Amino acid sequence: MEQKLSSEFIFASVSSATMVAEDLAQTFISVLSDKVCQSVMSQEQKTLVQEIAEEYNEILERAEACNYHSCSKDVSNEEDTEALMWLLEALFDILNEIAPEDCYFGAHPGDGSDFGFWPFEDNPLWE
Repeated sequence: MEQKLSSEFIFASVSSATMVAEDLAQTFISVLSDKVCQSVMSQEQKTLVQEIAEEYNEILERAEACNYHSCSKDVSNEEDTEALMWLLEALFDILNEIAPEDCYFGAHPGDGSDFGFWPFEDNPLWE
């Protein structure tokens, strides 16, 4: 049986006020690297997060080496931008898999730039 985060994480925002892919990836990697998240993740998920973190760092290194940036975290290379979108999708999947029971990981229903663990809309916790 797969483990889930405890109910303490319901309504927990992990990133707000940004839709910048690089910022989201860094934040989600940090959240998934935390010991609380690690304690409910499978070995496969832990390995995938490590691989994603390594690929993310390689993308940033290429951006810096090729001067593709206006700041140190902006990825402008089309191939790397697409790779970053795939990495974000994988991070979302893992965060959803460990979300508390009857919850999902994603954007808050009322604020698209607030990412966290939210109860499904029909959950009485919203009342």
